[in-house]
Amino acid sequence: MNERDTLGFAALGNYLLALPRGAKRFIMVGADAVMLPLALWAALVLKFDRLAFDFGAYVDLFLVANRPRRS
Repeated sequence: MNERDTLGFAALGNYLLALPRGAKRFIMVGADAVMLPLALWAALVLKFDRLAFDFGAYVDLFLVANRPRRS
């Protein structure tokens, strides 16, 4: 990684830190909405040792993994 990349990451970090709390929360909700089902899919892929499986049997798990949390 060179100095230019480091400055880019620092500028991005400073930009994100300067955002209002609501915007940061919205970003985290979006990240959770993407990463939680992806993590569940990865766990099922590792468990069954195949990339394709019957999602119908696990739809309830994906819904629970993506349910809104209470603050």
